[in-house]
Amino acid sequence: MTAAIVILAVFSVPLTAIISSAWLKAKKLDAERNLAPALEQRLALLEKQNTELRERVETLETIATGMDARHLGAEGAQELKELEQRLQTVATKA
Repeated sequence: MTAAIVILAVFSVPLTAIISSAWLKAKKLDAERNLAPALEQRLALLEKQNTELRERVETLETIATGMDARHLGAEGAQELKELEQRLQTVATKA
């Protein structure tokens, strides 16, 4: 009887460690499976926002590079007013 208790005591520590390790790995895998869908949704949302922002920046770049330099400053606005006045005088003369 004493021999059985000694054998049980000797093997109980490694068996407990093996069982605990397997149980912890199973719990870790369950936790990762539960997080995966949420992370995939977040990643998809971020990719969509990134694409939208990239398109907006490209549109702004197109607008900015397509504008004439004189339209961007006060001098350009003054020139436009002068041209409009000339057109009005030409239109009234005709």
